[in-house]
Amino acid sequence: MATKIIFYGTEMSKTHETELQCSIDADNDLFIEIYNPDAELPMYIYIDKDTALSFRDRIDKLINEME
Repeated sequence: MATKIIFYGTEMSKTHETELQCSIDADNDLFIEIYNPDAELPMYIYIDKDTALSFRDRIDKLINEME
């Protein structure tokens, strides 16, 4: 069974209906999709494991900079 993780934007940013979905595809790549109900089509990207690990590290650094 595939796992899908879904995050939503914040009320303050008025993106609470926008979804960021993450899952693993059949080729074992990380699939990241941003769905905005106001947009015509969703945006997405596939990244391999090495890129996903780098992304995680960089996001972690950004989170640590948050006030």
